[in-house]
Amino acid sequence: MGSLKKYIVLRILTAIPMFFILITVIFFFLRILPGDPISAMYGGKLPAEYEAYLRHKLGLDLPYHIQYINYLRSLFMGDLGTSIYTKRPISREIMENLPATLELTIYGLAIALFVGITLGSSAAHRRGSKIDRLIRVYSVLTYALFIPWFGTLLQFIFGVYLHILPIGNRLDPTVDAPIRITGLYTIDALLTGNFLAFFSALRHLILPSLVLGIVLSGIFVRMTRENMIVILRKDFISFAKARGISNDKIIWKHALKNTLIPIITIFGLQFALLLAGAILTETTFSWPGLGSYLKLRIEYRDYPAIQGVIVVYAILVIIVSLIVDMIYAMIDPRIRY
Repeated sequence: MGSLKKYIVLRILTAIPMFFILITVIFFFLRILPGDPISAMYGGKLPAEYEAYLRHKLGLDLPYHIQYINYLRSLFMGDLGTSIYTKRPISREIMENLPATLELTIYGLAIALFVGITLGSSAAHRRGSKIDRLIRVYSVLTYALFIPWFGTLLQFIFGVYLHILPIGNRLDPTVDAPIRITGLYTIDALLTGNFLAFFSALRHLILPSLVLGIVLSGIFVRMTRENMIVILRKDFISFAKARGISNDKIIWKHALKNTLIPIITIFGLQFALLLAGAILTETTFSWPGLGSYLKLRIEYRDYPAIQGVIVVYAILVIIVSLIVDMIYAMIDPRIRY
């Protein structure tokens, strides 16, 4: 286990400078862009003296390096700051919106993995057939889909034309939100026995999670197919066939286990893309998560709020990547050396 601990420590030490590079780039990038929070919120309609007073009050008239030092000092103390727009603590606003993003991400990822592994395995099993070609076309098309366009299309079909699914928000207007425990409506509704809220939340999750899951499933389809083709050529598969084991059992019990190792790695690499996709999906479906929150704060040039969301996203990506690396290192000892 010594090599595993050494590997984990090395990954953590590698993640720290990447984290600070990211927040530094975001900090200075926001400030060199045209406009600032005062002009974005008030449209240049304030008297010059009052506008200067507000900039001084918010510290926006300080040199960039002084603002940066002040920001790092607050960040080290665990303070993400106060929103310029709402005057509320950013950490509180993020915690109010984060559960919605996590719930959408979990359901979207579940769909992406299920579709990707199922279709990828089927394509590998029927390599060279029409089904294989159709699945490969699917993987290319879904990867190229533009989320707002695809989401709007499903909204029109299932919401406007067929009237069978809601096209936005997390609950029906007539349904009260379940008692908050985790912030994930489907989980909280089950824990409190509020089945009306559960089914309402589940219906609202169908379209956005389908969009997110289908768009991200293409990479898992290709990865599963390519790796399973390699696994199916291994000697232990030939021995299994010689013993008379059925093809379905070979595919789903023996080959799939070995195929999942590289898929775990891909999941870690795709988590950042998953969050980016969640932002676009939330905007399309008026989903009240961090993505919608970030979009609104960008419009108002709310520097502290934007920086706070980026910090949370970065921490989530680092944690998930670290967990995936640990699992991969435990599965494959070669990674530790």
